[in-house]
Amino acid sequence: MSQIHVLVATTSKVLTAEVISVAVTRCTDMTLLRNCVVLVSEVEELLSELPPLSGCALVLVGRAPDTEVIATRWLERRKRLVVLRVDMSVVSDRFTVTNSSRRMPALGRYERLCIVQRIF
Repeated sequence: MSQIHVLVATTSKVLTAEVISVAVTRCTDMTLLRNCVVLVSEVEELLSELPPLSGCALVLVGRAPDTEVIATRWLERRKRLVVLRVDMSVVSDRFTVTNSSRRMPALGRYERLCIVQRIF
């Protein structure tokens, strides 16, 4: 099974991002880039270093308005990218999963729950 590169980025230091990064390191089919949480400002450089067709997941932790632009930009640039946005502007378990593949249908509530359970 091939490794999926996972980049966990945050708009500010929050415990949620750290918890997600630790969970990713425990998954045998995932490789946490840089072995730590990075700031959103570092995403551009790190994703540019990856081969264009390598599978990659970008986890963005922060307020929705602060992560929307970068998610949209990278979904347009990379064909094999999945973005998980964890919205910290609300007090709930809300998150959004988007991807760049038009062949991949929108994820429903059950599929999103499975992704979170897989990470944790």
